[in-house]
Amino acid sequence: MQFLKGSTIVIKNGRINVPTNPKIKMGIQNYSNLTLDNVKIAGGDTVKYVVSNNCGNVVFKNGTTITSSSEHVAFDVWFGMNVIYDEGVHVTIADDSVKINGKVEFGKANRASAELFAQNASLTVPSDMELDIEVLTPPCEWVDNGDGTKTFKHQLA
Repeated sequence: MQFLKGSTIVIKNGRINVPTNPKIKMGIQNYSNLTLDNVKIAGGDTVKYVVSNNCGNVVFKNGTTITSSSEHVAFDVWFGMNVIYDEGVHVTIADDSVKINGKVEFGKANRASAELFAQNASLTVPSDMELDIEVLTPPCEWVDNGDGTKTFKHQLA
């Protein structure tokens, strides 16, 4: 599934199983404002990215579970694929009931500047949540927001 920029999409109370098929590399390729609300989504062995986030504001909440195979990515925060997406990508895990089973990638395309990446890409989660994050564009770090959440962002040198 590919969700386009300028769209607002809510998927609620469902299950998505992305099958093992050599032709399927992503479950959701997202450029929209997307909310997954009590959704279970899992990718088969050939699915490299279960949910790939490239633009928009994304919220996972209310028991949403994202599961990847062991060597692949549950979700990513990927900035700057094209200048039309430089407005940014912001992913929020809204509550502790959300489960991420697999790796998370955080990075930017080579064409995008470090300054725009630092300003326009983030991952916000509950303060006590731990994720397996592979940082593709260092340096990045967690910042405590003082409201029970923390945000992962690129830090300018």
